[in-house]
Amino acid sequence: MGFSFWGMIHGEINMMMAPVDGQGRICGFNETVKDYPNLWIADLNKALDSPSNMFKYSVCVKECPSAHN
Repeated sequence: MGFSFWGMIHGEINMMMAPVDGQGRICGFNETVKDYPNLWIADLNKALDSPSNMFKYSVCVKECPSAHN
């Protein structure tokens, strides 16, 4: 059995797929953000300038803001 298959069966696949915020917290999993499963990027234009900026402008949230908030 390959390691990938073993990891899928016995690992935390949900944690691997969860977003990570600008402070390195795994949204929905780390103790301080366990109730905040979504990632919101405050300035998408700046975040897209460079892949490293994605984390600089992101934060875990309960719900992503809408244009109406």
